[in-house]
Amino acid sequence: MPHTNRNERSATAPPTKTFVDSTKPFVVVSVACGRKPIFVRRDPLSQRVTKVGMPVDRCVRRTAELYDRITSRLRDVLLDDSPRGRRTCFLCTTAIEHGLAIRLLISAEQLASATALLRVQFETVVRANWLHFVASDAALDEPEDSVKTQDMLGTVDQVAPPRVGTMLRALEQAAWGLRLPRAVGGNALDILKSANGLTAIAAMLIAMLSGDERAPRAMRQIQADHADCLPSLAT
Repeated sequence: MPHTNRNERSATAPPTKTFVDSTKPFVVVSVACGRKPIFVRRDPLSQRVTKVGMPVDRCVRRTAELYDRITSRLRDVLLDDSPRGRRTCFLCTTAIEHGLAIRLLISAEQLASATALLRVQFETVVRANWLHFVASDAALDEPEDSVKTQDMLGTVDQVAPPRVGTMLRALEQAAWGLRLPRAVGGNALDILKSANGLTAIAAMLIAMLSGDERAPRAMRQIQADHADCLPSLAT
């Protein structure tokens, strides 16, 4: 095979056209004629251009499918209408809403904001489980900041099913152990999967509140079907 030097290869390479997609922040699409598109993103801080991590993009898409399955299954469930049930359900739906927002932040590469919201989501899920498994009737009327998150987590560990405490402890380490990476895609998967794990816990609690034995089974199946976008401990 005849030798071809680098300059010759560059000279014969197909031309590349670059388009800016104004509908997506910091996204540039480079298309080499006759080849598949290469997606890159422009870092808003340094203005450098980096290739998108395709595993992150795939996880974002799978996360959207996960939320569609969860909301579709839980849309028509009948919930416990007691004060405890209503407050627990409100916290669970709020946590799921946080998870949806984190997916959007990851898509826009706003990792610092996504990490901050992940910690809020974690605290919301802990409080929901504490209300359901631990809190006395009198505690329902107390201000939300009357019990610290760590104290709630400790009692949830003792009273809730062991799997719940194990998952929350692991997700606590994920939420507070994350560091904003320099390169796109570094911690994005960890943030998104952790958020999805917290959403899975919240969705399971709503399913339990329904009193319908089929609902928790459906949630377990949904988790199994979307194991690729959940932390391993949640499947």
